[in-house]
Parts: sequence; C-alpha cells; structure tokens
Amino acid sequence: ALLKTLEEPPEHVVFVLATTDPQKVSDTIRSRTQHLQFHLLPLDELEAYVRWVIEDAGLKISEDAIAQVLQQGAGSARDTLSALELSAAAGGEAEESVSLEEIVAALVEHNSGRALTAVAHAMHQGRDARTLTEEIVRHLRDMFLSLQAPELVQLPERMLQRVSEQARLLGAVSVVRAMTVLGESMVEMRHAPDPRLLLEVSMVKLTTPELGDDLNS
Repeated sequence: ALLKTLEEPPEHVVFVLATTDPQKVSDTIRSRTQHLQFHLLPLDELEAYVRWVIEDAGLKISEDAIAQVLQQGAGSARDTLSALELSAAAGGEAEESVSLEEIVAALVEHNSGRALTAVAHAMHQGRDARTLTEEIVRHLRDMFLSLQAPELVQLPERMLQRVSEQARLLGAVSVVRAMTVLGESMVEMRHAPDPRLLLEVSMVKLTTPELGDDLNS
C-alpha cells in the first residue's frame, strides 16, 4: 500500500520520510524517494540557536547547563533540544555529571581500583552500564580526534584543550585500544544479564597492561 501511494501520490500530498538509520530503509522505498542528507551543526551555530531558544522561551538556564546541553547534543539539533528540554524541566542547572576525566586518569595510571570506583559512582548516579560505556567511548573519540583532526571535535574551546591534554597523556594507541575494547563490550551488552560486569571487566583489562588482549594470559 505504501509503495503504491509513493508511486502515485495525490496531487495535494507531499510525503517526507525522516530517519537516522537510512541503511535500514528497504531498497524498494529508497528507489522511489529523493534523498536529502542532513549534517551535524558546527558548535558555534548550535550554541547561538540554543541561546535564541532560551531567550525566546524565557527559560532560565545556567552557563554550565548550556555547556552540558551542547556536549550532550554533539552537533545534533534534535538531541540538543531534547537535552535542553530536560535541563529546563530539572531547574536549569547542570546535573552532576559522570567524571569521565576520572576514568581517563585511571587508564593513564593503570589504576584498576580508581576505574572501578568511578564506574560505581556513575552507577549510583543512576547511569546504566551501556549508557555510561557510550559516554566513555564518545569521550575517547573526542580525545582521538583532538590529536588527529581537532577541527572535528564538537566541544567548547576550554573543554577541547582539556581533552587534548588527556589524549596526549594516554596516547593515541591506548585511546584506540580503549575504544575497541569498550566497543566490543557494548555489542556483548545487548544480551548480557549484567552489563555492568562487562564494563568492569573492560576497565580492569584496560588498566592492567599485562593482561594484553587476552584475559586468560
């Protein structure tokens, strides 16, 4: 029924299909549509837009909360507005965030105890293991890009400088390995009864060099 309608639409109708996963759209649908790809917004444009929304809607949002909203949005206007809505509903103040710097410091020091404590603290804040792992991987990606292509990092200048410093301390090779190990854990978490355990194992693995890539060694 959809294909027939797309092929012979009523004159007064225009269909707009939107998705963040275009690869999942069937070929029969794709062949009958015109494709327009939208890209992430530069940080300065997104910040200007967020501030306009705040002023237009009469919201009271702190500067720290604005920075947090922009970081969570990662260049996506939709995700940024969703984060802004949640921030406004929570009072407009920055929420207590997971200390990703603490986790990175544990990786630099090869300190398993420090890493596990940081994970436990995040769990107490209400984070689930998969969401926390995604946040860590996103942060590691920013670290890697800060070394290879800083212009691609969607972060305020002061945060970019801090991320670059962390990346230099950890090193590009270790950053890539951490992303790989945590990425594999994210896949396994889909069917794991206790995702937190997988994250903790990954933290121990990444902070214990002698384990290498084989926990049985």
